[in-house]
Amino acid sequence: MSSPEKTKKKKKELSQTSTQIPSLPDDLLVSCFARVSRLYYPTLSLISKRFRSLLASPKVYKARSLLGNTENILYVCLDLYPCSRWYTLCQTLTNDTSEEKKSSGYVLAPLAIPHSPHARPSGLVAVGSNIYNIEHSSCVSILDCRSHTWSEAPCLREKVSSLSASVVDQKIDVAGRICKGPYYCKNSFEVFDTKTQIWDPDPIPCEYSFVNPRSACIDGKFYVNAGTNVVPYDSKEGRWDLDRGNMNDHMHFDCYCEIENVLYSAYYGVLRWYEYKYSYILPLDLCVDLMVQ
Repeated sequence: MSSPEKTKKKKKELSQTSTQIPSLPDDLLVSCFARVSRLYYPTLSLISKRFRSLLASPKVYKARSLLGNTENILYVCLDLYPCSRWYTLCQTLTNDTSEEKKSSGYVLAPLAIPHSPHARPSGLVAVGSNIYNIEHSSCVSILDCRSHTWSEAPCLREKVSSLSASVVDQKIDVAGRICKGPYYCKNSFEVFDTKTQIWDPDPIPCEYSFVNPRSACIDGKFYVNAGTNVVPYDSKEGRWDLDRGNMNDHMHFDCYCEIENVLYSAYYGVLRWYEYKYSYILPLDLCVDLMVQ
């Protein structure tokens, strides 16, 4: 068979497939989508407006929940003033049919999220299927990662000059600094209950100074840097302690994250991680060599 004939046959098969899929009932499509990894959703949403609508509907996520088919998905936010751009991890399949190149690939797919507010890494936290964006202006907005729509949440009590947020037991702890004039600054520490959508009415005092706060949640405690020290807040005991380790060395800039009670950071050419008051350092070029091997 000649090459043009092969191409014609392939187009005919694709045409038949594309006309058959839309004729399937919505319930059957939802059942199929619920069994597919969410990594494929950005690609599937490009097929048709109907697919895009069904993939964003609550029916799909209700079906996924009933099947127990839940998974963690990576979201990436680019801080571009005055708004932010959002991307999600997407899995694709190469068109090459050879055995050597036929493999799954990952790309960051842009998300069409209208009216995205300005976001900073220190004010972004994820709880369940929602991403909370806490701004210095005290405004709080919620991104629903299922429908990719924004909604408003109750604001902070006061506008802060700097802040850092982390999640402890589905509650958002926010350490901030309130400055009113060049000679008057004070700490701000507030707790937001994501279940009731209410801020704790009583502010929590802290004798340490949050000049440029950076925070993380480790072992159920909220850790925030205060000058050269890191102070953990134990919500169960209702008290602040002084950390005797060197966690502060791992909380520079915004190049750090917490994964399963381990604090990771990458800067100045090395990868560092902190666990149970012990520090580990590994050059980034060696990390690359280990991954390649």
